[in-house]
Amino acid sequence: NSVIPDDGSVTEITPYAFRGSAIDKIVIPASVEQTELPSFNGCTNLKEVIILGNIEKIPSYTFSGCSSLESVSLPESLIEIGECAFKDCTSLTEIIIPNSVYKLGFAAFDSCTALSKVKLPDSLKDIYCVEPFAGCKNITEIDTGNGITKLSQVFLGKFEKLKTVVLGNGITEINLSLYLYNSTELTTVYISGNATKIARNSFRNCTSLTDIYYDGTKEQWLEIVVDDWDYKTGDYTIHFNDGTTMKKGEE
Repeated sequence: NSVIPDDGSVTEITPYAFRGSAIDKIVIPASVEQTELPSFNGCTNLKEVIILGNIEKIPSYTFSGCSSLESVSLPESLIEIGECAFKDCTSLTEIIIPNSVYKLGFAAFDSCTALSKVKLPDSLKDIYCVEPFAGCKNITEIDTGNGITKLSQVFLGKFEKLKTVVLGNGITEINLSLYLYNSTELTTVYISGNATKIARNSFRNCTSLTDIYYDGTKEQWLEIVVDDWDYKTGDYTIHFNDGTTMKKGEE
């Protein structure tokens, strides 16, 4: 366990001060003025990280290989998470990305195999990379937030255990089949009233689909769906924002 004094005496930490060390917890105090987090690469005993400083960037590979890391508290000052920053953090079950982050690097959470829930902040307008959650094979829930506009920015990769998808206000055209083909465990989808098109085969082979929550009326829904959007889906119920419902096969 590493204790950095919180009396204001520490304002800077050298880039590799902790790299490969045996620490199991670290608290970055508010007195730290640097904008980039130092490296904890290979700290295999590290379980908890609390950042209180003014960190704006988590550089590439910062926590790569921290296989025991379970909890990370990120500051509201954070604006960028770098390439492979959390690669192979195989004990990390959940990550809360602050609503200040606007850039997510390539494979930022690659092979975080214990990660089950992902909620992207509204501040994240675009993901300038490929497969930020590649290898996260146990994700069950993804919330795109209201900033993301393209499904391809989030859903490239295999999410075979995905059960719940929340599509934010930025997603207007929906065709999940391009990215989640054969998502046989998907049960629940939330769709905003901003959606303008539910494309053909959007939920193809989502055989466990039971509930779609649409923030609009039945009339609006019938205007944006196309034929065969629900090809080979489960026996779902659509829940509209006025309290009415519609089951599969009804109009």
